[in-house]
Amino acid sequence: VGGDGVDRLPRLVMDYVLRQDVAFSSFFRQDLIGAQRRRRSHEVTIDFAGSRLVANFGALQPGSITKSVDHIKRRLWDLKVDRDKDAGAFLSRHHELIVQMPSPHDPIFTDRQHAALKEAHRALEEQADQEQLRLRPLPTVQDIGQRVILAESGQIA
Repeated sequence: VGGDGVDRLPRLVMDYVLRQDVAFSSFFRQDLIGAQRRRRSHEVTIDFAGSRLVANFGALQPGSITKSVDHIKRRLWDLKVDRDKDAGAFLSRHHELIVQMPSPHDPIFTDRQHAALKEAHRALEEQADQEQLRLRPLPTVQDIGQRVILAESGQIA
């Protein structure tokens, strides 16, 4: 896990979800929970693997769009690999890449930054669609956490 904060989001989402319901802890990546283990670059990484939802988390950051997009593409690939190996399972799970992305109305960012974010999101969504994966943009850690809880609980698809 790099020190650049790229992988902070999964931990923040996990912390939020576990404050709501600790029963979700077994669905999160073990190294997020504290089982320190260095992941190899060739390993598939899945942040959340529940019975209904499999999700990776990524942040689309206005200050480093290229780096964010590269990270999200890797996470999409990991979801695809996981979904394809899981294809024989009789219970199909939703595979989503949940992207923390500022609201288009967030005044902190300029119109130019919002336009760049929108374009990056469109390109990523196109790639996700090609792989029949869902890319879901949400503005806050709380929104992402609620999505995970509701999807895994079967309250939303």
